[in-house]
Amino acid sequence: MTRLGYQVPNFTYPGVGSDGLFEAVAAQAVEAEESGFDTVLVMDHFYQLPMLGAPDNAMIECYTLLAALSQRTSRVGSDPASRARGTPCTMRSTPRHPLVASPS
Repeated sequence: MTRLGYQVPNFTYPGVGSDGLFEAVAAQAVEAEESGFDTVLVMDHFYQLPMLGAPDNAMIECYTLLAALSQRTSRVGSDPASRARGTPCTMRSTPRHPLVASPS
């Protein structure tokens, strides 16, 4: 079975301010789920990567974002037992408390 993931590498959208940022990302996650994607991946960085944008571009904390996205989707979220789950692209455990960084 082929599985597809949808990656959200950038949280900067033309005409979308910080007050509408979550709604823009949530709309992408819902559309990805409805289109058959199995996973939604988000960035786990404090600053935007240089090849994707300026360091002061918007960046949402990944675990908070995944938890919030799980409220808008039925299969894509932070629940590791679900068929399709949201996940950070890579997990940076160095700045994380051990309880946050440990697998569930």
